[in-house]
Amino acid sequence: MYSTAVVFSVSHNWIPPFQLKLLLWDGCKVGPRFPAWLQTQRSLLELSLYNVGIVGTIPNWFWKWASNIQAIHLGCNKISGDLSHVLLNTTIFFADSNRFMCQLPHLSSNVACFSMVNNSLSGQISSFLCQKMNGRSKLAILDLSNSAFSGELGHCLVHLQSLIHLNLGSNNLSGTAQLWAS
Repeated sequence: MYSTAVVFSVSHNWIPPFQLKLLLWDGCKVGPRFPAWLQTQRSLLELSLYNVGIVGTIPNWFWKWASNIQAIHLGCNKISGDLSHVLLNTTIFFADSNRFMCQLPHLSSNVACFSMVNNSLSGQISSFLCQKMNGRSKLAILDLSNSAFSGELGHCLVHLQSLIHLNLGSNNLSGTAQLWAS
């Protein structure tokens, strides 16, 4: 559905009589609260809530519930909150153009695409890039542009051997980056 004229309005305690594999509601009015009924969906593989009017923090239940979803797109909402305690296991994750002002989540080695463009994320970028993962990282696309990261990149990019796209533009970074092992 790609129409802003569609409004999905149900009671907060609604339990749907179905199990979805895909939920793509881009541009539909769903917010301002995060849909609590999503917790009832146990077969979901892809979730796209792009530009649906969600405002505020993602509920605590969401991250554990979402750990088996392959692709999540939450861009162009007004979502905020602290992600530093989150272990993200989703293969593809987009949360561009929101209001995140915290540090980044921890990524599992399963994450292949991670984009949080145009947020107010801050802190030392090296602490994110240098995090330890169990297994070889599959991270191929990383876009953290247009945020407030600072510091040096360090030498951790050499460990991201699957990386094919990196955009860290419009941050407050300094120093040089070692992109391959010498």
